[in-house]
Amino acid sequence: MMERSIEKMALDGGRLCFDFVNTVHSRKEPASEVHEYLNSYQALILWSDKTDMIPAERQKKLKALAVENPSQAEAVLQKVIRIREVMYHLFSAMAAGVEPGKKTLQHFNAAIRQMLSRLKFTIGTHQAALSWQNDRLELEEPLWHVLKSAFEVLVQEDTDRIKECGHCGWLFLDETKNNKRKWCNPHSCGSIVKAKNYYWRKKAKE
Repeated sequence: MMERSIEKMALDGGRLCFDFVNTVHSRKEPASEVHEYLNSYQALILWSDKTDMIPAERQKKLKALAVENPSQAEAVLQKVIRIREVMYHLFSAMAAGVEPGKKTLQHFNAAIRQMLSRLKFTIGTHQAALSWQNDRLELEEPLWHVLKSAFEVLVQEDTDRIKECGHCGWLFLDETKNNKRKWCNPHSCGSIVKAKNYYWRKKAKE
């Protein structure tokens, strides 16, 4: 079995929020064979580093805060995973062209409201900028970045381009011209599916 680690995992989602939801592999496998990348708070910070989501100095502070407050860090990790699953059900439904469940929407909207409360505008002479209120260090900080990405996808992107890989269940934003992308990665999942199809076609002719 291939070794799976955050260092080696692919970032095929096209947007931060999808790469976050994809920290489970594979959603199409039996539960006993699913690999959880976010198995500790430190793993969450490692993933934050891989995605360049949070500056290195801020990561160090979050790591130290987690070490000082292990029970709180574990509680935050469980919240992060719960919201990740809410996001998966939300975007998976959208990819399938169906309405997300009522509870899924309630939980997602509640998380979005919390995220928005961490943002602030700074107004200059000729422009306004949106930034984080980083006066207080919070262990949930990585989650706010992910939720901001999800918010931006929903208000800025063509939601018809939200897709779910038919082989592994990873989510991605289809940025191809014809909007016909089927797999998270044509060289991994795409090749596997094509090889299987070829095998069964050949088998049927025997």
